[in-house]
Amino acid sequence: SASPKVDTEHSICLMMLRWKTLLLACQSKYLFDEGSNDEEEEGEAEGLFNMISEAMGNRLSDRQPIYNKNEQDDATSITVPTIWGEDEDPNIHNVVAQTVDHALKVLLVIISQELIRALDGQNESGVDNGDDMSVDEDDLVVLRLRDRLVKLLGLCFDQYLIPQPGVEYTDEHRDFSSSVQASAGQVASDLRTLFPHEWSQASDPVRRKLALRGSGDVSHILAGFARFFQSREAISDSDDANPVRFVQQALAPLCRTTLVNDQDFYRKEFALVLAHITDKEGNGNASQTVLNLARLLKKMNPVRMLESHMACLRMCFEQWLDSEPQEPESSSPTEEELQAFEEEEAYHSKLFSDMEHLGQKLSQTLGVGKLTDVNLKRSFLGFMKEGVRFSFEGNGSGPEEDDLVIGSRLPFLLILQKYSVWIKKDKPNLEELTDFILTKESELRAHPEFDEVHPDDLLALSTFKQSLNIKPRSTASFADEETTGYDEHTSGMGTPSPMSTASSRRISATGSRSRASVQSNLSPLYEDDTKGEDEESPSPPKRRKLRSQGDASSIQSSITKSTIHNPETVDENDHETDDSGFEN
Repeated sequence: SASPKVDTEHSICLMMLRWKTLLLACQSKYLFDEGSNDEEEEGEAEGLFNMISEAMGNRLSDRQPIYNKNEQDDATSITVPTIWGEDEDPNIHNVVAQTVDHALKVLLVIISQELIRALDGQNESGVDNGDDMSVDEDDLVVLRLRDRLVKLLGLCFDQYLIPQPGVEYTDEHRDFSSSVQASAGQVASDLRTLFPHEWSQASDPVRRKLALRGSGDVSHILAGFARFFQSREAISDSDDANPVRFVQQALAPLCRTTLVNDQDFYRKEFALVLAHITDKEGNGNASQTVLNLARLLKKMNPVRMLESHMACLRMCFEQWLDSEPQEPESSSPTEEELQAFEEEEAYHSKLFSDMEHLGQKLSQTLGVGKLTDVNLKRSFLGFMKEGVRFSFEGNGSGPEEDDLVIGSRLPFLLILQKYSVWIKKDKPNLEELTDFILTKESELRAHPEFDEVHPDDLLALSTFKQSLNIKPRSTASFADEETTGYDEHTSGMGTPSPMSTASSRRISATGSRSRASVQSNLSPLYEDDTKGEDEESPSPPKRRKLRSQGDASSIQSSITKSTIHNPETVDENDHETDDSGFEN
């Protein structure tokens, strides 16, 4: 190379590769001095670890976008570091990305070997597993190394480039950002595999101390990987996408982590995975991977998998709501504006059809015949009631607390009806669900703003009731239900099309589209989807601002993150469960 800096970086990259190869072939205890008995003196392995992590941290910090938040207008400006505009060989950034990739794996190998030594040392000490003794963190070298790697992984995910008007990123910058996030995603998955969350319930104190919990810096990497996952999804939808790369870089790491933590996986994180069971990529790689995982989890933890179904369906439904097309503002729109609106409507309609297909595929993962698992059978009624409650009440505890026009979420029932075949095989549960539906319907019809409910939304309710063989009430307002046909084996045919109408159908009579945003949990088993989301103004024509790809609030996983530099902690309730799985 013509640049000495590039040559130096190539040498460092090669050295990291050699260290990785050497450590994989030889245990670190044969390569490093363990150090003296002085706890303040670090051993050679820890010294090498700290030196590498500090060097990689400097490389990442030098290339990380700078975010400046203006407290007056609550806007955030982005400054691209000058290193991306310097007149030198741009290939250096690609080499640095390779160096970071090899370095992360070196650090991971060192941690894995230190973990084995820590666990072996605990076993040799003869500590009673039932003893609730405290463990001094300073005595666990592996804990210090792990926490340092977690911070470095967070720095990798902070390389995410938020799209913003007026801010331009070079191709080298985009490639670097994608590369280091992909490397961090794979290493983060391995790290969560080495330190499973279920260790937090272990009997011995060492494992409890080593368990990776969803808080602090850990929530940072969880949020970062969820954001990276969604950015890979957007790329996988393009014509020149590489579906195999998406599986390797994004889908497989999440699947592996979910499978290892089968008793404590994050529902909303797994919901991101479940959305690919319908073969979005078109080659079967992703869908088959997800289908195999779903079959395994049905045997290992069927109730938690069912909870993830609800999180996945709600995530997709909210995305459908947010993509509702806007009518042209002009009273005399041009042909281009009309064509653009028609294309948006067609896309919106396709999204709903895709949701119906997704619901059908997820329902099929429950098996054939009747539900045989006792816990799954007991929880299924709660699953259906939660779906009905969400359709009527949204994210709040009642229609008056929803941020949409009343009845706007009733089309969700068309997705939920894909599961109706299971509840109809259990008459006692079907009767209880019927009473619950009729009660919610009565509350809806008694609402002072009931006249604002769109006919298509009422038609969705009618279709859902027919799928459960619920007879309509003998009132004039239900006259349309008697003429509505339903075929539970037909997807998209004979069902209402709430997505075919213009976006204005959800504007309330007062012109206010959005009420105060009151957030609540799905149930004690669900974490808050939109924690920290700002209240929207009623003036925009949409019910809610369309979330940009860089908006951290759009991450529908177990983590919520207000900004990439201010991550909130993961709701620990996402790991908790009870006997029923859902509240009845």
